[in-house]
Amino acid sequence: MTVGTLRSACTFPSRMGTEALSMNAIIYLVGLVVVVMFILSLVGLR
Repeated sequence: MTVGTLRSACTFPSRMGTEALSMNAIIYLVGLVVVVMFILSLVGLR
């Protein structure tokens, strides 16, 4: 559901389309890294 809000926020600034897309890509990648590290920590504990 957060992806939908990021996409709608991305279409809002029409002047900075590429910068908004790159910022959303960075936020998405950081989120993926956090989720992967969280899953790896859970697997490592067991």
